[in-house]
Amino acid sequence: MKALIVSASKNNTDLLVSYAHDAGYDTITYTWLLKALDNVEEITPHLVILSAVDYPRQWKTFIQYAESCIPGFKPDIVLLAPAGFDESEIQKAHWLGVRGYITGTDEAQLAKLRGLLQGGAESAGGLVIADEKADEADAANAADEADSEASDFPVTVESVIAESVPLRSDEAAHGGSVPLPECTGKGNAAERCKLLFVHPKTGSFVTGKVVRYEPPYVTFLPDQHALPGLKAGTVITDATLKNENGISSVRAEIIESGAELTLRCTAVSE
Repeated sequence: MKALIVSASKNNTDLLVSYAHDAGYDTITYTWLLKALDNVEEITPHLVILSAVDYPRQWKTFIQYAESCIPGFKPDIVLLAPAGFDESEIQKAHWLGVRGYITGTDEAQLAKLRGLLQGGAESAGGLVIADEKADEADAANAADEADSEASDFPVTVESVIAESVPLRSDEAAHGGSVPLPECTGKGNAAERCKLLFVHPKTGSFVTGKVVRYEPPYVTFLPDQHALPGLKAGTVITDATLKNENGISSVRAEIIESGAELTLRCTAVSE
């Protein structure tokens, strides 16, 4: 069995990895949620432990996106939540199918995690809704709010990454550039590439298809038909490019915009 752990805290990650190993899981860990999202289809984990402390709004989109791109994707999902996890957030997590949450990685909270995976919602930390007879209107409101927040991220990734993780400024991105990974296999290079980025204005994830890959230029066809704010000269600072030779964090400048985007990309060291 595989466990995917997404947390910006090395201490929390190390403790969760140790627990998961003891519970019989092989673990895959990510600090950056964007990279985890880009690889979740390939990993197809049985268990996802996702830090809602480090990603207080993106966790909702992670769950929705992952389930939409993998048919039958129904892992056990547990949130590492802040103390005093808000009741409205619990309602949204319940609607999204989250199994439960813990509020730390001490022995008591890891015992709760064990109970969540072995038992039901009655286990400590399970998503017990305060009003078990909440009507359909309440559930619909929770769903609408979750959908709304999933498409309304903070403007910058910096605002949601824990302070313990080094942040990449524009200057650091320019100074830490490395070559894009080459496509060395036979056939159309674009077909073996995937690109995913964060919209620099709205903060939402942008997915689509790589149409042409000729480093440093990438022609990209977004899944979304209308993407306001993406015009020539716009700089995208948070993107992930993947091909058979590796995964790169990418900084991209839009050279041409329209139905397709022509991007000049530079991989950045982390």
